[in-house]
Amino acid sequence: MVLNNFIHNCTCGRKWEVVKRKLIIRDNDSEVCKCGETIISWNGAVMYIAKLISNEETK
Repeated sequence: MVLNNFIHNCTCGRKWEVVKRKLIIRDNDSEVCKCGETIISWNGAVMYIAKLISNEETK
């Protein structure tokens, strides 16, 4: 079940579409940009999936 999504603009210039999904079990994880910056981290009955939508790195 998809709950919501949003766009994350990384400090390196890449843009990520982040989708939140509800789970029936607890999950503890994170999504990290290719530059090393954490996009999102979680600890609960949710999971986030990050999809790169713009690879215009500014560094």
